[in-house]
Amino acid sequence: MFVLLAQFIQRIGCVPLGLNIQSAREAEDGEYAFVVRLERRIILEFDENHPFENIIHICTCVALSPSWALTAGHCIHSAAPDTQLTDYVRTRTHVSYGSHNVTTAEVISTILHPNFHDPLFKMENDIGLLRTEIMRLKQFAHISETDISSLSGQEVIIGGYRSTAQHAGRPPLQVLGAAVVRCALPARCAAPRRAPSGGGACATDAGGPVLLATGVVAINTISLETIQLCSAVSKGQPIGMDIITSTKPYIKWIEGNIKRDQLLLT
Repeated sequence: MFVLLAQFIQRIGCVPLGLNIQSAREAEDGEYAFVVRLERRIILEFDENHPFENIIHICTCVALSPSWALTAGHCIHSAAPDTQLTDYVRTRTHVSYGSHNVTTAEVISTILHPNFHDPLFKMENDIGLLRTEIMRLKQFAHISETDISSLSGQEVIIGGYRSTAQHAGRPPLQVLGAAVVRCALPARCAAPRRAPSGGGACATDAGGPVLLATGVVAINTISLETIQLCSAVSKGQPIGMDIITSTKPYIKWIEGNIKRDQLLLT
């Protein structure tokens, strides 16, 4: 049973905007290479010569430079660097990238937006940064100066990885084609925050980018699976833009943190 929460609707004037999902496909190998995985590695060290490891997918993130990635803020809570839980169990967090996501870079530190707030799943300022070891990618994303609320009638790309908890192995990058549209009926712009399985923004994948040719214009706050499910349930009607966090208002915060960290390292 769907629980409709956080029915906030973004508006231009008095006309609400929504996202109309039009297509879905798997990305080609190497396409959108800057969209990477955030993963946790659980290491059991009962036998120091043969430690057991299990990798858990946390979120999608977007590589902005060789050592910085952007993701949803609520993902940061699960992205602590190397942590010793017991004498025999520790966790490490990394991003994986490249063909089949087999190359990794350890997460060194994280920065959650200081005004992040999560009152009953209506997450505000849901954005965060990851500083990593060097990611040797040929392509990095950049933040667009475009405000997504000005894009009525234009097409965007939504990228993300499906949760490995629900899919065997490492599913390839998923790409949704969507149009930013004006909603004729505002009530149909409300997006469900929970899937029937009991999953939600914190239980499955989030953090993937919404892309224009000019760069990243938003970050997903819920999973691609939930977006697709919501789109199917809405029977072609737009779903609300409360499922994403526009990146333009955070450009100075993002650039300021990266620049400050680089100055400290010089």
